[in-house]
Amino acid sequence: MKLLSGMLPRVRELLRPSGWFTLGIVTAMLALELVGRAQTTSDIHDGLAACGLLVVLFAVIQRHRQEPLRWVRGLLRIGEKVLRWFDRVFKMELGLDLRGDPPIPRRMPVAVIMIFGLLFAWNALGVVGWYYFPDGWRTFGVQVSYLGYLVGLLVLWGTLFSALLVGVYFPISMVYQTFRSKNDDSTFPKAGMTCLLVYMGLIILAEWFLPPMLILFLCAAVFVVTIVAMMWPVKSGIQYIWRTEASKKVWSVPSMRLVMALCAMGILVLTGLILSACGGRVIGDPDADSRMPVTVLLGSALAWLTPGVFLASFIVLVQMWWRDPSRVTKPTVHVSGDFASHRREIQRILKSWGYRVAFSPKALTPGDVGIEIVHESKSDATEFDPHWPLRVSIENLRDGGVRERLERRDEIQLRRTMFRGLEKLFKQAASKKYRGGSGFWLAPHLWFVTGLTRDEPETDTDKDENAILLRIIGTPYHRLFPRRVRQYLFHTLRAMQIDLIFIEDGVNYRKLSRVLRAMFDTFDRHAGQRRAEEIQFVHVPKVRVMIHEFQIDQPFKSEVYPEPKFEDLGRARILHVFRDRGGQEEETEVPWDTEYTPAPAMFV
Repeated sequence: MKLLSGMLPRVRELLRPSGWFTLGIVTAMLALELVGRAQTTSDIHDGLAACGLLVVLFAVIQRHRQEPLRWVRGLLRIGEKVLRWFDRVFKMELGLDLRGDPPIPRRMPVAVIMIFGLLFAWNALGVVGWYYFPDGWRTFGVQVSYLGYLVGLLVLWGTLFSALLVGVYFPISMVYQTFRSKNDDSTFPKAGMTCLLVYMGLIILAEWFLPPMLILFLCAAVFVVTIVAMMWPVKSGIQYIWRTEASKKVWSVPSMRLVMALCAMGILVLTGLILSACGGRVIGDPDADSRMPVTVLLGSALAWLTPGVFLASFIVLVQMWWRDPSRVTKPTVHVSGDFASHRREIQRILKSWGYRVAFSPKALTPGDVGIEIVHESKSDATEFDPHWPLRVSIENLRDGGVRERLERRDEIQLRRTMFRGLEKLFKQAASKKYRGGSGFWLAPHLWFVTGLTRDEPETDTDKDENAILLRIIGTPYHRLFPRRVRQYLFHTLRAMQIDLIFIEDGVNYRKLSRVLRAMFDTFDRHAGQRRAEEIQFVHVPKVRVMIHEFQIDQPFKSEVYPEPKFEDLGRARILHVFRDRGGQEEETEVPWDTEYTPAPAMFV
């Protein structure tokens, strides 16, 4: 009787609606397991079974929303524990170090090393699985658990579809960015369409005539090159700093080294997907798709899209290097006039000064410093305000008297180009409405910042792909400013020890230009040997300039001025340009000199 009375509550629980639903789910899963083991012969049948599994899963989700199921809550608690474990092992805090001084010990994040190990194990498992099961690892999976195999197959197919979308979109995006017109973004360029047709034709021909093993060799070669680039010694510069949740010790890793590590991970992910989906065909078995034709088809398509992904990635890296503001590009001097008899000498002199030389009839391009070779009697080399292109004689070049004037002219032209670009950019920014944040981050001198951004990301962005990905406002920097303008800003701001510029809402271009002119004035007067300080900007009207030494866990704090959003983990020296609130400056009394005795001027 005691046993019967103890069983009755459980029977009642089973006879409730939720109990009947659970019993139906268990029956459906058992039926799927038994039918899958006995009746299915390929992943075509598995696809239909996977659809049935998704229907069951959808029904469980809907029922749990209406009436929580006890066993679903248990599974969710287990999932939360697993996620907490992943958080504890892999989660880390990442920030930017734009200062680099004092140096922080370097170390690759432990999570990155662990992910590398998991990816290597995945690739090795893919090779071993297809080696021991030439018909596909489906045979082994079905024998162990058909439902577990279905879950793994769904994850693999979903990842393959995602990788295929990236493999198709990425090269198309790069072709569009390369051949697009600056004046018309509405249509796909004809040259780009031709390039895509040729690319698709090459993929088809390669799949027909080339062995798939070449893809593995290509992946291995690109991976080795990436690892060498990652381990190559780099000069100190912009770097990332990181720490784990368990430890407060901060480590650093160079920015390009971390980028190369992410590229190497991407290569291992691609290789793992290819080996998992069509490893048998890649290894050399042409009949390896007898039991998994759909999976092998998806894997083969991804394999032949891989060269295009590598090429597009290489173009992106080359563009990053080409646009890097920390590089130094030589200025160009355009020479016109009577230079025929002294052409080689002029070229030798200007090259020794660090210039590239362009002779007419080549046109004078924006950014070139123009000179005109004339007779010594017509030279303007010593004029206070000469007309440009500057008229100089060959004697002026020989004695080096115009070298400093050419350098100054180049500097003035770079600044004018920068101010024109900023004016255009802030007109674009002023035409938009913003939901959050208090201002803009301006950093055209940093390679990883592609455009003007808010201190809080906006949900609405421009139509440009870069704007969508990186939340930039207006024209990207690489289109707005020539390379040498960004390089000049990099070296100038480095000399002034300014890493970022924050502009509060309400500070328009005219006010910002006054601040920048004051900064350039300080740079000129001290030949770039003195860093920027707040006192140098007190004469600028209608703005308040504040410079904050941002250290780790020491964010900017002010009771009067808005605090821009910035990560707690980071180091930077930030120049803030605020609207002047007025009345915030405390008046200080001039100290009285007790040794001074006033006297009437007439008796002095």
